[in-house]
Amino acid sequence: MFDCTTVEVSANAAPWAAANGDKNAIRLVLGVNGVADLPIAVVDASDTTSDNSVFPAIVTHLKAGETLVVDAGVTRLRDFQALLAKGAQFVARMANIYDVQVVRRFQLPAGQQAQFEEWTLLTDERVQVGTPRSGGPLEARRVHWRKFNPKGMEVHRVIWTDRFELTPKRVFEIDRIRWRVEVQFRWLKSELGLDHLPSFNANGVQAFFLLVMLAWIGLRVFLARQKGIPVEQFSCAEALDAWRIAIENYLLTAGKP
Repeated sequence: MFDCTTVEVSANAAPWAAANGDKNAIRLVLGVNGVADLPIAVVDASDTTSDNSVFPAIVTHLKAGETLVVDAGVTRLRDFQALLAKGAQFVARMANIYDVQVVRRFQLPAGQQAQFEEWTLLTDERVQVGTPRSGGPLEARRVHWRKFNPKGMEVHRVIWTDRFELTPKRVFEIDRIRWRVEVQFRWLKSELGLDHLPSFNANGVQAFFLLVMLAWIGLRVFLARQKGIPVEQFSCAEALDAWRIAIENYLLTAGKP
């Protein structure tokens, strides 16, 4: 899973961070293991407000056979091509910016397989996304769901993926897994003070993010042992390796003001 959170500060306090309206944005991007909810990749993205610019850094941590779940903020087709070239897969919210050609419409399942809570499946299609000019075409699957909000207005969710073997309902379930990253961000802010920065210096912010994440890993390992769960299931080795890399990158960029 891949998502980011933003801590807004005044432009005077952190002039090195990217402008975000009348304030600047200190942004932390996380790649999180979907099994144990532990960080496997951490990127300080304070120099940008674009998810596209940090997506390649997340892709470098993926292994063949893994599935990355992202929202519609990631849009560059060449980044998805790079992900597929590694043997990884994706499930993503589809931004309404692509040239899309329908190759085939699949027959919709009957009964409960076409429903997910209040959502109803509208279409399940094989599509070609993009053109050679935009980094495509990329052959994928597009699954379109709809619900009605309390005011009776339609709400649509369009998900695209390269995983044709899954049922439409399973594609929807995987997309919803990404919400767990949002829950982790809320917990990190409320319990570990992620948004209470002790310093607005770029190096200080990076060091603080690292300490918060290491505390998170330590708590997860402690809980695993308390519950008698093998620590290996919490992918701690991957998490700690990611932090080793993050610390090395931090030391290499310690010349920031």
